[in-house]
Amino acid sequence: MVEGELLQMANARNFNQSEEDYFRVINSKSALLIASACETGAIFAKGGEKRITALRSYGASLGTAFQIIDDLLDYQGDPQKTGKVVGNDFCECKMTLPLIHALDRATGKERDRMLELLAGPVKERRRSLAVVRELISKYQGFAYARQQAEQYVERALAELELFSAPAAGPVKKILTGLGRYVLSRDK
Repeated sequence: MVEGELLQMANARNFNQSEEDYFRVINSKSALLIASACETGAIFAKGGEKRITALRSYGASLGTAFQIIDDLLDYQGDPQKTGKVVGNDFCECKMTLPLIHALDRATGKERDRMLELLAGPVKERRRSLAVVRELISKYQGFAYARQQAEQYVERALAELELFSAPAAGPVKKILTGLGRYVLSRDK
């Protein structure tokens, strides 16, 4: 996880990051944290190798979806609910999935404008947040990120199919609900 945080810091002003770079960072942070928690629970429950692996994969996919939604909330969330200033990631030059996707799709003056704002002073980034949000929306960055989060939750839930015994029902229901919560959370 520390390696993921250091990688994110090292890439902070690298505006040519790919989705692969982004996923490498979040796989080393959020995904790994939740995967480890799920795996540890399975180990303590003496779940057997298949169940341990399934719950680790569930956690990794859930953690990835959680981080993508967190990145969306950074642009689209209600500060009263999130407790965070909207646009903080952009102001800190953090390359998150909505922005990476928009930069990848934008061309000409609009792409140049986003890069110019990223490279500029923090005050300018803060003032131009509405412009950047419009461009991310125009180039489907928010919709794409949302779709990716949904796919990761579906992957997570697919891992739970292994748990079909009636005794697993209540826990499976909770883990399924947790996956759905990740997609609907607003804080």
